[in-house]
Amino acid sequence: MGLNLRRKFSDDDKIKILQEGSINGVPQTLRKYDIGQSLFYKWRKAFINGGVTSLNDKSKDPELIRLQYENEKLKV
Repeated sequence: MGLNLRRKFSDDDKIKILQEGSINGVPQTLRKYDIGQSLFYKWRKAFINGGVTSLNDKSKDPELIRLQYENEKLKV
C-alpha cells in the first residue's frame, strides 16, 4: 500500500502563501512551504483571474469535465 504524499492546501493557506511570496519573495516562500514554482504560479494566475473561489482545484471533477466538453461542442 503506497503513501499519498500529495498535500492539500486550503484556500486560506493558498492566499497566505501567495501573500507571503509577494512580501518575502517567491523563492524563499517556495522553499519554506516545499512547493513547486509551477504550483505557486498556477495559484497566482487562478487568484488573479477569478479570486478566492477559483483557487479550488475542480479540474478533476468528472461532472465539470463533462460540462466543459459539452460546452466546447456547442461552440462549434
